[in-house]
Amino acid sequence: MILLMIAMMVISVAFLSGCDETTTNDDITGDSDEVEIVNYKIETFGADMGSKPEKIGDGFIYNEKAKNGYYKITGTIKNNAGRMLNNITVKVDFYDINHNYLTSEYDYVLNLTNTDTDDFKIIYLGYSSYFEDVDQMEFDISAS
Repeated sequence: MILLMIAMMVISVAFLSGCDETTTNDDITGDSDEVEIVNYKIETFGADMGSKPEKIGDGFIYNEKAKNGYYKITGTIKNNAGRMLNNITVKVDFYDINHNYLTSEYDYVLNLTNTDTDDFKIIYLGYSSYFEDVDQMEFDISAS
């Protein structure tokens, strides 16, 4: 009985804590055969007016403090193309709870040699349109 209660608590905490995961290519469209997202993390930062932003938590969290903050998506990509890639665009499409498209943000990685990795960072500012509605995201990658 105690083990069952502990297991339920662990599952609840994992479900409510947001995303901090290694991905599969299921949520990636575009040139995902040439570029792999090795891992990514979603964090929410917020601030009271006049103070430095601080981390609120993992995942998309919206509250009064988040209004003055931002969502930060960071991760690592890997070149699987078998050749140099000169221009990689990492695009994140943001959706609401009903999977209605809201907006997109981008980061760019230049000159990634074969089998090498590089980091990306995407910031979605709190004063941007639809910020409070974000609940989901998907990657779209293009490479040349």
